[in-house]
Amino acid sequence: MMRSTLRTDRHQEDEIEVSIILVNYNTRVLTEQCLASIFEQTKDLVYEVLVVDNNSTDGSQSAIHERFPTVILIENESNCGFGKANNIGIQQAKGKYVFFLNTDTRLLNNAIKLFYDFMEAPASIPLGCIGGILLDEKMNRTHSSGPFPNKWEPIKSQLIGYFSKKYVVTRLHKEISSYSHVQPYLEVDYVTGADLFVAKSIVEKCGGFDPTYFMYFEESDLQYTMHAHGYINAIINGPEIIHFQGSSDLSPHFSPAKRIMNDTSMFYYLRKHSRIIEYVLFRIGYFLVKLPLLIDRRVSFVGRLNYQRFLLTNK
Repeated sequence: MMRSTLRTDRHQEDEIEVSIILVNYNTRVLTEQCLASIFEQTKDLVYEVLVVDNNSTDGSQSAIHERFPTVILIENESNCGFGKANNIGIQQAKGKYVFFLNTDTRLLNNAIKLFYDFMEAPASIPLGCIGGILLDEKMNRTHSSGPFPNKWEPIKSQLIGYFSKKYVVTRLHKEISSYSHVQPYLEVDYVTGADLFVAKSIVEKCGGFDPTYFMYFEESDLQYTMHAHGYINAIINGPEIIHFQGSSDLSPHFSPAKRIMNDTSMFYYLRKHSRIIEYVLFRIGYFLVKLPLLIDRRVSFVGRLNYQRFLLTNK
């Protein structure tokens, strides 16, 4: 017997199986495309869709109201960041499971039902977060998971990067080659934040996303906590999802503003999960390997100077 695909009656909240949570900040077109794919592809599932809007100024709110009236739109008064916005969505979610989905994604099949069925099947391991093998715009497999961040990889990557631009690509190929169409799932340290499917009870048990992170590393941190509680994170076969940003970060570039945002979160993650002496040694080494960026003429001198100042002053 077919069940309704969308729960619009909020009085029967216990019937909702999956709460789909999107965080939007000035990505109106991408968000509309993502929402359209959810409603087009998701079948045989009782679900709700929540969009947490971080005070967008591109007309996102009115567009969502008009095109997707069943979506639960939560309008924040400011841009509070990715993790904190997801926490707000979790508080409103009524599903047994929550599915955190980036707005720059598009579902190509009934991916959410496949995630749900995998979680509901008898499992030999205690599952935390699961995700799929993401695709880029050319339908090639792309970054979908990774090892927990460590203190020495950023230093190693920067050093090698001065002599070879293939290091990041090689790491990606190694990651992708580890996925298999034969095995139903692959255990990983963390699933990328583009598509995280997890029981709401587990997220709440682990405290949700650490609101200290504004952007980047929050999904790694949450899954690190899950791992510490004995849960296993995994990539599963079946779901097909395009991640439009999945391969964009591979091209060499240096944006001081983006790098400062990334490094701020990285420093906090490593400080949180390291001994003090190890963290201090890491910061010294990281500063030293970044010094050559002072002569990177792709960036303004002020931008280069501001970045080095940030490395010296950020704790």
